[in-house]
Amino acid sequence: MQVTVSRLSPVEVSLRVVLAQDKVDAELDKAFQKLGREAQIRGFRKVKVPRPVLKQYFGGQVASDVFRKLIDQTLPGAISEQKLEVIGQPRVEIDSDLLSTAAWSY
Repeated sequence: MQVTVSRLSPVEVSLRVVLAQDKVDAELDKAFQKLGREAQIRGFRKVKVPRPVLKQYFGGQVASDVFRKLIDQTLPGAISEQKLEVIGQPRVEIDSDLLSTAAWSY
């Protein structure tokens, strides 16, 4: 995990957190495997839905859920690693190109 800190004002900082691609891919893989066991799509048996079909139907939602989970796991560590004191609710932004391509990239 790489963390870059930029001071925007005396009371506001920007953290840019970069995670290893293999960690993101592993989380996406786990999410699609779990979805594959539960998804019911017409024309396929319950556990026999191919991953490309799952990506077509649920890719954006799976990627969004995985990123939300990764943010929840990494943000507290990044904040404590940089010795920052949080006085409000952090605003989280995900690069929009990551969200649109992550579910399709492997």
